[in-house]
Amino acid sequence: MKNIGYYYSDELKTLIIGFEDSKGRLHGKVLGNTFEGDLGNMLAPFSYGYRYNSWHEGFVYVGKLTTYTTLKGYFDFLDIADYEQIKAYFLSKQIILEQHNSFVRSKIIDGRKYKYVIQK
Repeated sequence: MKNIGYYYSDELKTLIIGFEDSKGRLHGKVLGNTFEGDLGNMLAPFSYGYRYNSWHEGFVYVGKLTTYTTLKGYFDFLDIADYEQIKAYFLSKQIILEQHNSFVRSKIIDGRKYKYVIQK
């Protein structure tokens, strides 16, 4: 495994978390999308949590969580990043921080368990 972290596709406006295997295939899970419809609702080619083991739709490595939460992580990323990665960094930053600052709560109502996301 190499380049474990976040990948963003400007073509799909989709953020995934994953890694590249020894054959260069990208394995990952969808974390969010930046498509917005006319009414502000989210439209996305892949739903949250969708997993796939051969992503290829223009995904660019945009760093690890420390890239977004520490100054050292950001500078380490800039040392190795090219123009496309830096551009993707700014396009995906908001989604990554929203994902990082949220957590899942569950509640049992009438014997059924419901999960929902809370923003910090």
